[in-house]
Amino acid sequence: MPREARERIKEMDNPKSISDLQKLEKDKRNKILGKAKEIEGISILQISRITGITRQVIKKT
Repeated sequence: MPREARERIKEMDNPKSISDLQKLEKDKRNKILGKAKEIEGISILQISRITGITRQVIKKT
């Protein structure tokens, strides 16, 4: 599931790499994180580990 989760998040905005999410404008990043939270079977902790963005930031989106 982690590999699948990584690919699904990557497909959302087609960043060159997952770490690019950290460099996006806040609004765009939050939109992608919000969509990632809607993916069935992916927890906030998994999203945090995959993206390198803290759980607190992800919870707020």
